[in-house]
Amino acid sequence: MDAEKALSARIPRGERLRSRWDRLRDGGDLGETLEALYRAADLRSIAPDPLQNVLRYPDPEDQEVSGFLTAAWAWGRAEQIVRHTRDALDRMGPHPAAFARRAAGGGEDLACFRDTGHRLHAGGDWASLVLFAGDLIRRKGSIAAVFADWFREEGGIRRALVRLRDTYRRGGTREMAARADLALGDADHLLADAGGGSACKRLNLWLRWMVRSDHVDPGPWRSLVRGGPDPSHLLIPLDVHVARLGRCLGMTNRSTPGWSMAEEITSFLARFDSGDPVRYDFALCRLGILEVCPTRRDPGICTRCPIYPWCRQ
Repeated sequence: MDAEKALSARIPRGERLRSRWDRLRDGGDLGETLEALYRAADLRSIAPDPLQNVLRYPDPEDQEVSGFLTAAWAWGRAEQIVRHTRDALDRMGPHPAAFARRAAGGGEDLACFRDTGHRLHAGGDWASLVLFAGDLIRRKGSIAAVFADWFREEGGIRRALVRLRDTYRRGGTREMAARADLALGDADHLLADAGGGSACKRLNLWLRWMVRSDHVDPGPWRSLVRGGPDPSHLLIPLDVHVARLGRCLGMTNRSTPGWSMAEEITSFLARFDSGDPVRYDFALCRLGILEVCPTRRDPGICTRCPIYPWCRQ
């Protein structure tokens, strides 16, 4: 099988991206190539990606709730994430924010989540997050407004994420889900602990969706709150693909993914855009998700990649 057929077989969903990347390989330095990759990001080839669930809703309030819930379950294979979270969201009707608000006030039957689940998580975990989101909305009108307060009071993203997790764990919504006769799964893996060194990939992914606004990310918080984090405060959502690319491109020398590695990769990307270093995340992550970037060097595939000249793999 020649290189062209091999690449097509590996990334059947990446054809639109591949035609763009063919035009990028002979570009200038890494910064110019990253910028070209960013501009070439195309939502027509987004599937499978959890962001699909957020983009289903035109209303910013629904986007922040669907994004929070989806991000909490966004680990494992992308196809499963999209399928399982979409199923749970569909049970909330066309406006998940209104459902969460009513649920927190006792106005919704949580039994609709009884047979939902994803990997280590069960319907009670989803219901507990719905109740938690609804409580924040009832408290201050939006999750964005509460998080903006935490961001200012705690002095940054990391401590604000710690406070988010701590507030959820103390809030009693898991006990409420259990009283509704819903099964509970792994609580520790539901919302990562930013204070413990975790990269908090899923929560940082949620923040990317919420804070950034461009041809990829919807940025609903821009219309929901003032004074919260802006794109310069964000940290790269460090999944296995970005961690591997970070090492291959010399963005980090760390071997173990974690908050420190995410900081190093973000700082590296800030050389090219200090005001929005996370803008490159979607395009870089797609290299791995669509299997354009193989886990082991394969000249038939690697030489077609626009970042190949800088790869140390």
